[in-house]
Amino acid sequence: MVAKEAIFHKYEACGNDYLVVPFRSEWFSSGTGFIQKICSTQYGVGSDGVLLDGGRGKRLDRVLRIFNPDGSEAEKSGNGIRIFGRYLKDIGFWKEADIGLETRGGDVRLFEEEDQDIKVNMGNASFDPSDIPLNDVNPWFEKELRLDDRKFEVTCLSLGNPHCVIRFENLPSDQEVRSIGPMIENYPLFSNRINVQFVRVLDNENIKMKIWERGAGFTESSGSSSCAAVAALSKLELVNKKCQVQMPGGVLSVEVGDEGIWLKGPVKKIFTGTLSPEFLLD
Repeated sequence: MVAKEAIFHKYEACGNDYLVVPFRSEWFSSGTGFIQKICSTQYGVGSDGVLLDGGRGKRLDRVLRIFNPDGSEAEKSGNGIRIFGRYLKDIGFWKEADIGLETRGGDVRLFEEEDQDIKVNMGNASFDPSDIPLNDVNPWFEKELRLDDRKFEVTCLSLGNPHCVIRFENLPSDQEVRSIGPMIENYPLFSNRINVQFVRVLDNENIKMKIWERGAGFTESSGSSSCAAVAALSKLELVNKKCQVQMPGGVLSVEVGDEGIWLKGPVKKIFTGTLSPEFLLD
């Protein structure tokens, strides 16, 4: 009985991997310790986070809850949302042209493209300090953030979750991102921590990026970070509203439109697994 109830699915989107937990999985615990364990590569399955199927929504077709590997609950995840859409396709729930999801960071709508990429409308970006939120009443557009002896020009915004975009002529090394990222994530300006994007503009339609995610750390790619970077840079008139975002894990397409920010890219299923009673009872 335990083995039957403990089924999960693993997917990846440009190297950003998530575990999907089916609706009414009684074995799953949203407690911090359990999520940390199941996301661990040493003690669990290994993942950038967990997507919990919350069943049918009150307003839209389905409810999605998103958990970071540190156990905290996220408001939004562009890749996580697209992965969850692919999962709903796989189980036969998503049958129409599009489908609506309820998340903590706002409602979103998914579409499947002809090339089978999953496309999502992530909603609009807000640069209002109270939406991010910031411990400052003023918007942050390329304002100076001091970190020890270093200065960064940062732009802050919300997509339902918080983002800090930093532009570089040359991207920092992975080691530097791992060092700087957590310090900016927990900087006193950000009352609910923040996701950090390290960005280099290649030309009007292409950017290169590395990411430090709140609650997850260094990740191969991020959908919401891609949207935030293009939204910020296009607002500053440094890139066009339609861009390709190059990350270590792959490339995502982002387009900032009047009715929201569109994110498109591939999703792949890795496997379906069953957790052992040993793991669940440990």
